[in-house]
Amino acid sequence: MAASDPIFTQNFLLATRDAGYRGLAAAVSELIDNSIQARARNISIHLTNAARSNEIAISVSDDGEGMSDDVLHGCLRFGWSSRFNDRAGPGRFGMGLPNASLSHARRIDVFTRQRGGRVMWTYFDLDATGRSGDRSIPPPISVSRWPCPPSRRHGTTIVWTKCDRLNASSLDTLARDLARELARLFRFYLWDGINLTVNDAVVGGVDPLFLKQHPTGIRAKQYGPLLRFDVDKFGHAEARKITVRFAELPIPQLSGLPNAEKQQLGLLDNPGVSIVRCRREIDRGWYFMGRKRRQNYDNWWRCELCFDAHLDELFGVTHTKQGINPTRVIRQILTPSIEKITRELSTRARSVFAAQAAGRTAAVRAVEKKDLLLEPPIHAARCTRLGKGNRNAVRLRFCIENSEAGDKRFFSVRNAPGQLVVALNADHVFYERFYSRLDGQTVAATGPVLKHIQAMLLAAARAESLLKSRSERDHFERFRDLWSQVLSTYLA
Repeated sequence: MAASDPIFTQNFLLATRDAGYRGLAAAVSELIDNSIQARARNISIHLTNAARSNEIAISVSDDGEGMSDDVLHGCLRFGWSSRFNDRAGPGRFGMGLPNASLSHARRIDVFTRQRGGRVMWTYFDLDATGRSGDRSIPPPISVSRWPCPPSRRHGTTIVWTKCDRLNASSLDTLARDLARELARLFRFYLWDGINLTVNDAVVGGVDPLFLKQHPTGIRAKQYGPLLRFDVDKFGHAEARKITVRFAELPIPQLSGLPNAEKQQLGLLDNPGVSIVRCRREIDRGWYFMGRKRRQNYDNWWRCELCFDAHLDELFGVTHTKQGINPTRVIRQILTPSIEKITRELSTRARSVFAAQAAGRTAAVRAVEKKDLLLEPPIHAARCTRLGKGNRNAVRLRFCIENSEAGDKRFFSVRNAPGQLVVALNADHVFYERFYSRLDGQTVAATGPVLKHIQAMLLAAARAESLLKSRSERDHFERFRDLWSQVLSTYLA
């Protein structure tokens, strides 16, 4: 029996279309990886309707170094790579371009030009391969067509046509969803100056930890220092570094929002660890948590873990670069620290919600029901607007909390998006001698007294929120300070 080819090509090509890319963004990311490794600074993605059908065509164009004829001829071959196993950048396996392309398209055209050279082109058509039985990739030829901006004198353009695996209600929706995903996946490169556009709209980096300025306006705080782990993977003198950082979201500002709005803001979207390989996110999930069980409180913190390609084997990175399967060794290194800190963050979130629940008294609930009768507060633009039937209505949440103010005023007022917080000074004489004693008794014992006192304090805070000028608010704060001091004198 004669020797046979280890790959039955036609079936292999059909099967590889199901390689498991999670969506368009994951597949396009493979092409962007190649552009970045080719030193591109400008990458443009266009989604258009194909000329003679209702199918969508996708092009990814860059201003990188371009390919030589040999590289162009090999770039559509599975496993071929001019940088195979090169761990200096995001690429490595030689599978990204053909694998990602066939996962969404049945035809791939590649145009490239090096500095001062000609435009060269080759292609692969899955349907033509099936009909003719010709499994070869045509040698590159010189063409006049250059599907790039005229000012771009070198680079590469990949064009996908016969895209038969795209699910979207419209081209605009597909482009918007793609841009949103890429903004997160390539955030580090975008912050460093890589210019990425989708249908000519600039894509800015979006931080899932909310530590950088976020399009939603949400700003988290880093929790604890940056963690660094040195891992000697190959026995070399220089260890490879893993970094981990945590962020804590501002619960008081955001917890009162409706769940639909929380979902839209990304607050309930895949809590856990953002896995960043070679400065590109390849996964998000519940990793390195040990025995910690997932809870709703885990929506209120974020974690980011970064490593480079030298540690691929330890993290179980596959050729599609869209997930990890951590080995026991790396779990033993990372889990103790990550599990400990995430338990701390979950406990802190639970404590904040417990304090908020304690502040939701009968007076608070009654005030919230009637507050829609009043003029919206000055910071209404940051409050939660109701549904279509109440376009001008603003739902403002109230909270009463106890604190040690460190000054002489009995209460202070804090505005947060959608919330008005009254903080009572536990050191004030009125709090010590009267308020705390009422607060510690049952409603039956105090009657309506505590409810009315709290309503009075909430009304004062609400009135302050209606003041329009800085000078008016300054006068109100000055009155509040003097009133608190006089009250202390009378009760001393």
